[in-house]
Amino acid sequence: KNHTHIPGLWVKGPGGAVIRNETCSLTEDLDALPLPDFSDVSRSYMIENDKCENVEPLYNDSLTYYNFMTGRGCPFRCDFCSNSILHSIFKGKGRALRQRSVDSVIRELSAAKKAFKNLAWLSSNDELFGLDPEWLREFCGRYKREIGLAFHCDIHPSYVTEEKIAALALQVVAQDDAA
Repeated sequence: KNHTHIPGLWVKGPGGAVIRNETCSLTEDLDALPLPDFSDVSRSYMIENDKCENVEPLYNDSLTYYNFMTGRGCPFRCDFCSNSILHSIFKGKGRALRQRSVDSVIRELSAAKKAFKNLAWLSSNDELFGLDPEWLREFCGRYKREIGLAFHCDIHPSYVTEEKIAALALQVVAQDDAA
């Protein structure tokens, strides 16, 4: 089939020449992406020790630590990080920094908490968590009320403010109260 019309693909053309299709646009509305579905792992497979087994290696009853992302992108262009090259690849293809709504993130975390009875920790894999102080304030309030599990995130020192630390500190109080 001819795949030269699909953005983001590099395909081998006639005579083995590589055809580089135009870069695709960045997904702007992250809330439009589906949330993880933990309801049916019967179609999950794992290959280990040269065997293919019908098991879910990550999302199973023994899961105690769940990683999630609230957004995509990073404002920095550090030479050691993949984001530096992503900025140039996707230049003009959409906003580099994109954020899910608090409601979308809380729905995902609620589903994970319900699905995995041994879940004890949640960790944001965002490059920089909580860049927007208003978003962070809403998230922290809802997280404490609706999730209440131990929580980890990364914040760049240049984005730390007293207001953000105060909002995140409420999570520590919530975790201490639950203990």
